[in-house]
Amino acid sequence: MGLTVEVLQRLGLAGRIQLELKRERWIAASPELGPPSSEALLDQEIQDYLADLGLKGAAAIQQWMAYEGLSRAELVIRARRHHIWLQLCEQRCGKQLLSHFLKRKSELDEVIYTVLPVADQDLCSELYMQVKEGEISLEALMEQLPPAPELGPRGRHGPFPLAELPEGLAQLLRVIQPGQLLPPKPYQKGWLLVRLEQSRPAVLDQRLRRLLLLELGQKLLNNN
Repeated sequence: MGLTVEVLQRLGLAGRIQLELKRERWIAASPELGPPSSEALLDQEIQDYLADLGLKGAAAIQQWMAYEGLSRAELVIRARRHHIWLQLCEQRCGKQLLSHFLKRKSELDEVIYTVLPVADQDLCSELYMQVKEGEISLEALMEQLPPAPELGPRGRHGPFPLAELPEGLAQLLRVIQPGQLLPPKPYQKGWLLVRLEQSRPAVLDQRLRRLLLLELGQKLLNNN
């Protein structure tokens, strides 16, 4: 079966391929940058590319490369293309970066939190009072109560940007202070005890700058 436009549309790939072709035309029309001047700079481009994909650790990277069927040489080509695209995003969208950051900041703030999902509302209320009165800690409760994976994950999580959390959970964490334990809240299939451990305001560092430039570049692609 040939990869006609109709086949690509049925597979849901036509729009993505069109965007990639447009990106490739922009990259091809950009001034020739040439290869990195040293092996160290090439390694940095590869590390930046993998970090922008959210890949951490040698095992995860090797697994991803095997899934993609990538050799080292092919990884270099992708990383180089990504580097050039990021420079184009800087050229075309750099002036919008600060306003985009301020608009997205409330979603980019990171949190560390502890959650304990409970099936029954009355039990959740009782456990909340026990923790509130200092009779038991939230951590001790999690050790005593049997696992209930159908209710969702328990324990300490993060740091995660608020934008990456389920909307209901993110809304809860936005309104409390570090160390505060919220009264039972309905959540998914049961009830939730949640305590905010730390809140970390987003900082426009190099990592976040790259990610926001890529967001702006993607938006530019979509709108042109």
